Amino acid sequence: MAGKSETRGTGSAFDNELGKSVAESAQRIWLAGLGAFERARGEGPRVFDALVEQGQQMNERAREAAEQALRTVRDGAGAAGGTFGRLEQAIEERIARTLSRMGVITRAEVNDLSAQVSQLAEEMHRAMRTQAGSSRGASKPKRKAARRGKARAKAKKRA
Repeated sequence: MAGKSETRGTGSAFDNELGKSVAESAQRIWLAGLGAFERARGEGPRVFDALVEQGQQMNERAREAAEQALRTVRDGAGAAGGTFGRLEQAIEERIARTLSRMGVITRAEVNDLSAQVSQLAEEMHRAMRTQAGSSRGASKPKRKAARRGKARAKAKKRA
């Protein structure tokens, strides 16, 4: 226990000096605060005006910097759009080549085939009309011959 009391005694002296040092620092901080308050009260309007002026200048610089950054972003976005367009075109070309290798027909090929089918259909209609017009005259004699053949067959039955 004797060891503890010796430490306390030494610690008390240390605590006393530390306490005095803290108290002196607090006092100085308090006095500095009072001095700042007095100066602000005396020089306040002049300092306030100076701060307003500095704030306006800072505001103008910040606005200019923001506008410049916005211009840079817009310019970059335009350039990026061109890059994306080229990338998109490259991807589309690769897909088209792959589909071609697989034998899948394209929209253009379907449209070409559709046009060819329409053209063939028109030619068939024309040919059928032409044949119908020329066969009308030729079909009448065939009908007469067929009627004669039927009439002869009936005559043979009667006879």
